[in-house]
Amino acid sequence: MKAMVENANLITAARDDLKLIGVARAITDFVYCSYLSDLAVDDECQEQGIGRWRIRAKQKLKL
Repeated sequence: MKAMVENANLITAARDDLKLIGVARAITDFVYCSYLSDLAVDDECQEQGIGRWRIRAKQKLKL
């Protein structure tokens, strides 16, 4: 898990106060290609658009 996080290029998180409720992890060349390798949302928080919100946050990053 530690190596997985340390070697990802981009990680975005969604929190409700201090509780982690969603995360997206991507690998990119920062020029042309980006691969969204993981997208997870807490079971209790699904169907609220959190996953789509994390994807849009990744797309808006200035690479």
